[in-house]
Amino acid sequence: MMKITMVVGGQLMHIFSVYTPQQGKPEEEKEEFRERLAEKISEIAGHTVIIAGDMNAHIGRDRRGYEEVMGRIE
Repeated sequence: MMKITMVVGGQLMHIFSVYTPQQGKPEEEKEEFRERLAEKISEIAGHTVIIAGDMNAHIGRDRRGYEEVMGRIE
């Protein structure tokens, strides 16, 4: 996780670049990541926050229409 803070138009903007633990990692590691991210976001309440990166989210196995951007679940 990395955070960049910038002043844009006189307002603070916080941009997080994240890489979420992937499928196959222990649930404890995933939960620890989510807790750390939530903690960091709560520290900057009231400012603009952007979260980008690889969130490793998969919902189901159907990837029709998303083959170019969604890998296979093995």
